[in-house]
Amino acid sequence: MYKEIYKKKKITFLKKQNKIINPFYENYFFFLVEKPRKLLTYPTEKNNYSLINCINLNYNLNRFGLMNRLDKNSSGIIIFCKTLKSIRIFKKNQEKKKIKKYYLALTTGSFPIKKTIECFLKKKNSKIFFSYKRKEKFKYSRTNFFCIDRKKRCSIVLCKTKTGIFHQIRVQLKIAGFPLLNDKFYNKKTKRDDFFLFFYKFFFRKKKFLTDFRFFLNKFYFNMNFRRKIVLK
Repeated sequence: MYKEIYKKKKITFLKKQNKIINPFYENYFFFLVEKPRKLLTYPTEKNNYSLINCINLNYNLNRFGLMNRLDKNSSGIIIFCKTLKSIRIFKKNQEKKKIKKYYLALTTGSFPIKKTIECFLKKKNSKIFFSYKRKEKFKYSRTNFFCIDRKKRCSIVLCKTKTGIFHQIRVQLKIAGFPLLNDKFYNKKTKRDDFFLFFYKFFFRKKKFLTDFRFFLNKFYFNMNFRRKIVLK
């Protein structure tokens, strides 16, 4: 059980949206919230409704307190540091690849039982380029994939990564030949932009932090008509 220091504190979204998010873990250095799908992490010129703006309304933090980001369709844990010391500690551990992150993904096709992808990625003008060889300005990335359940049409995959590069999991699943289901940016066979990618657990300083993933996982099974259910630890 996680210790809740501020049980009464709530992060309130814009009034017209009428949505509330509670931090599910908080201590004196950082707190964790669960970002829902269809919500931007950062605001844009066209859309000011974002998680970062709602956090600033209650905690008076700036963007430098945000330790990770998720795509609009992605959901799961967002880490906010509350002090400069905790920001430095998190960044140092991220650079040394000591923070292990776990995601759940719904992919196309029948995914193999286990697969590891190592490559080098580079972001340029909102596009991602990859190479199997080391190149200038390309960053190393590695993800271990484990198939939880599968059918001919789709699979539920556990993704374990130590690096956090822009669109890393989405790109590497495309490279493997199993892009996210309904990810039109990396899958030309679909016109839908409604993929499922859920960041549910990470390890920091040998301590495990996770959010309740059962509803999200059961939603996978319900949507894709899987017969059995599994329990992750």
